[in-house]
Amino acid sequence: MSTPMKHLATLLTIWFVLAAVDARADLITNGSFESTTTPAVSAGSFQNFGPGSTGIPGWTVVGAAGTNVSVVSTTDVESGISYPAEQGSFWLDLTGDASNSDTEGVEQTVSTTIGDQYTLTFWIGNVDNPGATDGPTSTVNLSINGAGGAYTNSSTNSTTLTWEQFTVPFVASAPSVTLEFLNGDPGNDNVNGLDNVVLVDNGPASTVPEPSFVVLLGSGLLGLAGFVRR
Repeated sequence: MSTPMKHLATLLTIWFVLAAVDARADLITNGSFESTTTPAVSAGSFQNFGPGSTGIPGWTVVGAAGTNVSVVSTTDVESGISYPAEQGSFWLDLTGDASNSDTEGVEQTVSTTIGDQYTLTFWIGNVDNPGATDGPTSTVNLSINGAGGAYTNSSTNSTTLTWEQFTVPFVASAPSVTLEFLNGDPGNDNVNGLDNVVLVDNGPASTVPEPSFVVLLGSGLLGLAGFVRR
C-alpha cells in the first residue's frame, strides 16, 4: 500500500471511530412515549395516569393527589385544534385532564458514569389559544437530581400544537441521575406537551472531541482523497 493510501486508511479509521462515538445510544427508556401504556391509548384519544403510576413504560408519574398526566394520540383534535406528536404517534400532556397544578409530571432514573459529560434534549409543545384554555405559553420545570430550571415554549400558533427543542448539558456527579419533568403552566392552561426526550453520554468531560475538530477532519479526508486520485 502506498504512503498516501496508508494515510487515508488511518484517517478513515479515526473518522469511523468518531462517527461511532457521535451515534451514541439514547439512555432514556420510552422517551417519545411510544411504548404500549397500561391502559392502552386509542388513536385520536388520550389516557390519564395518576401519581405513582408506572403505566407509561420507563416513567413514574409524580404529583399531588387528584392530579394526572395524559398520553395523547397524535391524531387527537379538539375544538378545532390539532395535537400532533413531535415524534411518533404519541406525546405527553403534563397538565393532564380536568386537573392542573405545578406538581404533576413524570420522572425517570438513569445510571450514569461520574465525570462523564451528558447531553439531555427534549421538546416542549405549546398552543397559543386562550379561548380554548390553551396557552399562551408552555413551561416545563426540569429537575436533574434535584437541581434545574424552567424552559418555556412561547410559540404563537393558535390551531396546532407547535414544538420547540431544548438542550441541557451536564456532568454526572453520581452513579445515577433522576430526571423530573413537571408542569409549570397555570391552572387555566390545559396543554403542556413533552416529547422526544433523549439523553446521551459523551464520555469523560475532559476528552469530549470538539465538533470543529470533527468537521476539520472530514475536510482533511476529502482533501487527501482528492490527492490520492491525482
